[in-house]
Amino acid sequence: ADHRDTKYKPTIKQNGTHFHEGDGEDLIGEEDEVNGNLLKTQEQNETLVDGQCTLSDDNLNMKYQKAKAQHEKIISQQQAVIVATQSAQALLEKQGHHLSPEEKEKIHKNLKELKVQYETALAESEQKLKLTRSLQE
Repeated sequence: ADHRDTKYKPTIKQNGTHFHEGDGEDLIGEEDEVNGNLLKTQEQNETLVDGQCTLSDDNLNMKYQKAKAQHEKIISQQQAVIVATQSAQALLEKQGHHLSPEEKEKIHKNLKELKVQYETALAESEQKLKLTRSLQE
């Protein structure tokens, strides 16, 4: 077969999904697939009411279940955060005199960041859960 007239289109592989670089004409009419998961079309989950997009009951319930699972996951990590914080504080109390001022400061900074990150994640999760619940009602 003569392949001289065929343009070379490199294949890009990212996260297990193959993408053939080109103008995209060969993709028209096909389902989008990302990492093996088919994407749902928005029309299945949303409707247009007075020019605004509203979520269907099924989609709201799914979003609520996801938010609830995420919130429970964050809460389940609370004990690990407490233990890590207490361990670091105990290390500072018992072995702090062996550490340089920079090392002590770094541990204090990391402790503070851990607390802030956890509290922020928990607050955002609670807010998302409340918002999703209120949208259901």
